Amino acid sequence: MLLTVDPDLLVATEDDPLCNLVIADLVVNIVEQDIWVGVDEGVIEEEYARLFAQYVRSKQETKNTAKFLDHALKARKKPISAIPSTRVATFLENTSGCSSPVEPEMIAMVGNEPELALLLVGEVPHLTYLRPRGLINANVRHKLSTCLGRQPDIKFAVDSDFRNVIFQELPPKGWRDKPFEDRVAIKLQTQEPGLVFCDAPGEIRNRRGRKVEIDIYGYRHGNDLSLFVGECKFPAAGNEDKRAIGTDTIRQLLSNSIAAAAYECTRPCEPSRRATKLEAAIISTTDKFWDSEDRLVLEVQDHLNRQYRAASPADQLLAEFTLRFMRAQLKRKWMREKEIKILKIITWRTWILRYDPQATDDLVWHIDVCDTNPKAGT
Repeated sequence: MLLTVDPDLLVATEDDPLCNLVIADLVVNIVEQDIWVGVDEGVIEEEYARLFAQYVRSKQETKNTAKFLDHALKARKKPISAIPSTRVATFLENTSGCSSPVEPEMIAMVGNEPELALLLVGEVPHLTYLRPRGLINANVRHKLSTCLGRQPDIKFAVDSDFRNVIFQELPPKGWRDKPFEDRVAIKLQTQEPGLVFCDAPGEIRNRRGRKVEIDIYGYRHGNDLSLFVGECKFPAAGNEDKRAIGTDTIRQLLSNSIAAAAYECTRPCEPSRRATKLEAAIISTTDKFWDSEDRLVLEVQDHLNRQYRAASPADQLLAEFTLRFMRAQLKRKWMREKEIKILKIITWRTWILRYDPQATDDLVWHIDVCDTNPKAGT
């Protein structure tokens, strides 16, 4: 696949979780699926280089956007002429809305290279700093198709089916290169509309000041914006159904969730763009607890009441949130095929956690159990 990414999409990864996720996917798949990045050796490459330099100066080379730019400027770079043909030049002269920086070059490139796909942001009203793109308009795209005599491949990162469209053509070659966490994130996004995953911010710290490692992190878009924090557990081969959920796993997830909630409530952005709800989930290949559920609830509740009592900026998100226990059903004989394939993810139990730092007794944390599936668990 040959792809040119609008520099505006790379900028948007800092503020839009879906844009971040799209670039993360490209980084994971760029070598395995033989993706090449078309550059013009002109204004687009200059913008790529400037963005990459900013990441280097701020010592953020490990971010997915920086990794993508490193590929685009070096090993996976494919030069494409941005000098418009006579027909494309006429199109640009007679079409309004396509004159913002780098859009004329992208149009010229897709005109010169039939195999090239363009990846734009799409319509994201809250990102007011993005430059207007005429190609968002269906009439403009139809006019360009008439000009070229073919349908140009133009993709939008905010399309809900974008990830399936771009990656289904070339499935992953080996499950060892695709962690269980990635498969879970992809499947959950397919099953649950509005759920979008991205890289967890590196600034998230636990109460000891240590960096938190979160398996899957993202947001659910709906009437309210919810922060989603997930812990994934994938057992060794041959024991897929034998790793029951114990206290340590639950404690780990709740510690990460509390840290993520504290960061979210102080995240440097407009307050209206912060999450107002919290969701936590443990995703594994089992639907059983290690001990009796009643005992686990008491142990976890006691742990929370001893360790997390002080009021914090996260009180709003922690006041009431859900902890879902989810089972990933794997395709049979996946080991022989050397590819993890999740058929579906089922919620088999839900806990409701409530936190009231103003409680007069010793119990500031309470846990209620919702019997999502009475037959599950032990």
